[in-house]
Amino acid sequence: EHRATLDTNYRAAPALVAAVNAIFSRHARAFVLPQMAFSPVQPRPAPWPSIEDPDCSAACVLWRVPAPDTPLPQGTVIPLLAQAVAAEIRRLLARGVRLDGAPIHPGHIAVLVDTRAQMLPIARALEAARIPCILEEDASVLDSAEAQGVLALLSAMREPRRRARVATALATDLMGFDASAIRELHDHPEELEIWQERFADAMEVWHRQGVVAALEWLFAQVHTRERLLRLPQGLRAVTNLDHLLELLQLHESRGGTPAALCRLVASPEKAPNNTTKLRPIGAQEAVRILTVHKSKGLEFPVVFCPYLFRATETGPPPLFYHDQ
Repeated sequence: EHRATLDTNYRAAPALVAAVNAIFSRHARAFVLPQMAFSPVQPRPAPWPSIEDPDCSAACVLWRVPAPDTPLPQGTVIPLLAQAVAAEIRRLLARGVRLDGAPIHPGHIAVLVDTRAQMLPIARALEAARIPCILEEDASVLDSAEAQGVLALLSAMREPRRRARVATALATDLMGFDASAIRELHDHPEELEIWQERFADAMEVWHRQGVVAALEWLFAQVHTRERLLRLPQGLRAVTNLDHLLELLQLHESRGGTPAALCRLVASPEKAPNNTTKLRPIGAQEAVRILTVHKSKGLEFPVVFCPYLFRATETGPPPLFYHDQ
């Protein structure tokens, strides 16, 4: 009988490989079944980057959620873990942790999850901590908040006499009017009328110079790009916005009418996927949030896996098997 095993880990640093070996070697049946024995591995013989952390020298850290008197439901644990991940990443960035002598930056860090739904709590926690992050997913730019904002602006330009349309457009992140500013417009209708005239003017620009020129004219009124870039996910928002403008210009050049362009943004399921897939932004600037599956073959100096305690799938129990 011949058995083969992979005895070298080419993706993990020596200290992390030693830590994993130590964890799984503590029990004779690490994987429960006697047929599935754990075999210690070795790291690849190559130089590895060094991390200097003044508060932690361990290569692998296991977290425990403080045990309350009664078990915590998963719906409570998940946001707690997301907040803990954000807090630890903030500490790494603030405490002068260094990678090969240089300060660590968000692009050195990844958070691995099982599903897209698990990405969202992490992203929200990082945004609350004002830490830029990227959701590495095969999503469409037409499903983004920026697409909804552009659609609101297009609708307001087409129907500037409808006050509700204009107020909805102004309330988007692209225009930047918060609840108090919108209330002020309602309390002073003459101010709202000024914006109705501006959207009407933008429609004239659309007819003469095209949809992108009209949107850029509106953005210039409120310094859209500068304001978006001050937000935690500002780089992603501006990247999405530029992508959307390119799509609109492309479809307009092919004869797309104002109504057709609105339908394009309003019906993402009808758009060609190869042109609408979210574009990557610079990895140097942001923590990457991605699934374990998508991370295969990639390497990151610092990795968080906050949801390993969860079952990855629900449904019928696994199939039994036999050797013969």
